[in-house]
Amino acid sequence: MSTREGQALREENRAILTELLRRLGTQDYHGACAMMTEDVLCDWPYLPMPGLAHEIRGRDAMEAFFAGGMSAFEPYRYEITAVFDLLDPNRLIAEYRSNSTFKPSGAPYQNHYVGIFEFQDGAVSYWREYINPDTVARVLATAPASARGDTTGGAGGAVRAASASSRDPAERPRPRPGPGTSPA
Repeated sequence: MSTREGQALREENRAILTELLRRLGTQDYHGACAMMTEDVLCDWPYLPMPGLAHEIRGRDAMEAFFAGGMSAFEPYRYEITAVFDLLDPNRLIAEYRSNSTFKPSGAPYQNHYVGIFEFQDGAVSYWREYINPDTVARVLATAPASARGDTTGGAGGAVRAASASSRDPAERPRPRPGPGTSPA
């Protein structure tokens, strides 16, 4: 692949990520997941909410997760603050932040994220997200007492259903090292 082709691919992948996050923010979960491969793997080394598996595999499971877990927040705006290109043009690291309101209590929700993304044929095939789970826990704790039985702020059923399709965290695959990198 030429340098020019690699740069064009990087730009396409950045645009895919930007649009995917925009769709998530407008609660177009189906549209966001259409930008993922059928067997997409998403994982969280630090769980964003109780009851969530460390990974979720598959486009349909991700759509169920987003529809359940994010529906308690509105509007959900993401802003990409930095993108770091890697040697492999189908991989990138992005820093982004969210700004939203937790509907059950009206509490503001803002978090910062670092995501590692891999792309395959114009779609996200891998998404590892580092999130501050303490920020999530603080906002979920603001839910009215009547809603606290579900510690995910009303998202528990869908989150548990999506998580049920996930494997044991000990079996999680590690990201594949790209060209010019060494395995951890």
